[in-house]
Amino acid sequence: MTCTFLLETADGAPADPPSLTTIVALWRAGDTIPLGRRTLRVVDVRQPDPDAELLDATDPKRYERAALRWLQRFIDERLPPLAEVALAASALAELRHSQRAAGVDALKRLVQC
Repeated sequence: MTCTFLLETADGAPADPPSLTTIVALWRAGDTIPLGRRTLRVVDVRQPDPDAELLDATDPKRYERAALRWLQRFIDERLPPLAEVALAASALAELRHSQRAAGVDALKRLVQC
């Protein structure tokens, strides 16, 4: 469940690095990101299937590890309130154990701007 931002410099040259991947959709195409003396422009935002990694993990132990990694990254990148962390953990459990569609919907809502 990641967003990949394709980047270029403000003058249109390729950025180094050419992309940035995060779980939080912070920017939209056309937004600028000031970085000290240089500014990068978001050219495109790519969001793959949000539950692909988690749903591909059919082994329960692999799923648990993938879900915990996702939850840790969510916390590290967003510093969400405890209620959002609890909702994310519940949604991850729903993906594995019962209401898969409800879990996917909840996770999508959490990672949107």
